[in-house]
Amino acid sequence: MPESFLKNRESPHIKTHYNYTKKFRIFQLLFLLKNLAILAQLCYNNNMDTKLKENLKFINDEVFCTYLRTNAPLNPNVYSSHIHNGYELLFFYDGDVDYIIGGSIYHLQKNDLLLIKPAVYHHARILLPHPYERIVIHFKDTSLLQELLPILESADDFYQIQAHSPIKRIFDNLRDCFGVFNKTEYHYLSRHSLNNILINLQYINEHTVKEKIHTNSTLENILLYIDENPTLPLTIASLSEKFNLSPSWIAHSFKKALGTSPSQYINHKKIMYAQSLINMGTSPVQAAEMCSYINYTTFYRQYKKYLGIKPTEDKPL
Repeated sequence: MPESFLKNRESPHIKTHYNYTKKFRIFQLLFLLKNLAILAQLCYNNNMDTKLKENLKFINDEVFCTYLRTNAPLNPNVYSSHIHNGYELLFFYDGDVDYIIGGSIYHLQKNDLLLIKPAVYHHARILLPHPYERIVIHFKDTSLLQELLPILESADDFYQIQAHSPIKRIFDNLRDCFGVFNKTEYHYLSRHSLNNILINLQYINEHTVKEKIHTNSTLENILLYIDENPTLPLTIASLSEKFNLSPSWIAHSFKKALGTSPSQYINHKKIMYAQSLINMGTSPVQAAEMCSYINYTTFYRQYKKYLGIKPTEDKPL
């Protein structure tokens, strides 16, 4: 190496340049590591719910399917309580999960089948961070043949499906075809599978019907009262007086079981009932009045909040 170069390296200017370059490279390395960490987190999140996100494209259909399989442990706080005007058939494959439906709790085991009815708050509660796998058929009764409606109405809420059951084979086929069939093909498969499952449900053995593991009977009575009286001007104060309970007990029970407040629950139920009225031809203004809304603006805002659309955008079915 030339002597002149060695001398130059010892100069203050060259030292400053080398120090700056060294700091810049350290900064680059830290920046790269930070981005790698972000990328790893994104991969983790996508790994958890890619299948679920992909299948949301079926959300506008009257029958659609969502499949979720997590290879990584699922965050216990991923699922919040929700409600909608449709049915769900949930087939459980794997995980350590309690499923809350209204005021009842069901501990899920492999091959369990849940029938979740419309306008009922429900959510999964992850007990231990094990991989979680399930498939759900979402549907409305208007999508079914008239001959199948009595089967749906008489069906139980909770079944243990045997390993050799045709129902399990149907769900296995839906799982295996997910991501393989295109949207149209999978849509037809989901409709056909739903009809097939309901037909098989009427021949299922009685011993496969499972019991809920826990229920808060007092809370269930309150929920039933709210469900049956969406036209009344309900408040936590009126519920407290009706059931001779303290407002704080009611609020705590709602939050613990449903993850929501009594007022949120009441408002959501009223809006869903109003939607059913509008779908039957009632005007939005009349629907608001029937559900005890004094102010249409409040009704309008809550309708958009809970359903994502304006009342005037909902049409009779």
